[in-house]
Amino acid sequence: MITKKYFTAFGYKVLRTNYEAGDSSKDHAPQARQWYNLFTRGGFANCVTDSASSPANHSTENTTIGSWYTPTRFLEFSGHLSYNTPTDTTIWCLCQELNDKTFSGNINKWNLAKDATATLAVGTKLLLVRGSVIINDGESDEQTLIADTYTSEEQVVPSKPKAINVSTNASTIKATSDHVYGILFA
Repeated sequence: MITKKYFTAFGYKVLRTNYEAGDSSKDHAPQARQWYNLFTRGGFANCVTDSASSPANHSTENTTIGSWYTPTRFLEFSGHLSYNTPTDTTIWCLCQELNDKTFSGNINKWNLAKDATATLAVGTKLLLVRGSVIINDGESDEQTLIADTYTSEEQVVPSKPKAINVSTNASTIKATSDHVYGILFA
């Protein structure tokens, strides 16, 4: 089963699509599409375009956790893409056709390894889409944020993504789980 849910962050609509293990799908991929896709769980296998696509019967790479596709990478093919999902898969998509405003061109994947710390500069706009983090660890304004994590039984705990807007002072962010991912709006 495929489920889709829309979220809004920093004035953009972002689509989360979940695929169950064993799903087979065929999606339409328009020519010159303006999409950013981030895989945060699972991935696609046996990806191939159909005979009416450009190029016809073209195999694309399999995707995995952390795969990031930009509009430039999507120029590889257009038409209909068929694929399998061997494991539960989650994709976050920022699609131009869902949004009224033009993309800045400075949209990037963000990730942080478990126990690593990074500094978020003033002006940073980060949509945390998977993982657990602590903002300003040990400070009076410390905050824990969690988005789409696993429980000890390996069950997904769906939760809304977290919009982090650094507006006054730089902040530190520490990953407290594996697979911490976000979409950075610069």
